[in-house]
Amino acid sequence: MKTKVSYLLLLCFALFLTHVNALDTKDPIGVKPLAVCSGVPPFFYGFTYYPGQRVVYNGALYQAIAVNTAQYPGFSSSWAYFGICN
Repeated sequence: MKTKVSYLLLLCFALFLTHVNALDTKDPIGVKPLAVCSGVPPFFYGFTYYPGQRVVYNGALYQAIAVNTAQYPGFSSSWAYFGICN
């Protein structure tokens, strides 16, 4: 009985780690930092964003690192990812 419980706990732990590591492909260590997004406007397609401007897109905080227009955060190298909004 003790062996079965140990194997069950080991299996649950392995499944938990697999799920945690598969949550995010943007962050190389697998942990999303929480970002403070209060007062940050949402991303609007077609606006021109300049370096330093921050937006919220899909519940995450991004900052423009280059001038860009109509480039979605997370899909362009013109944006820096700061984490999910808390």
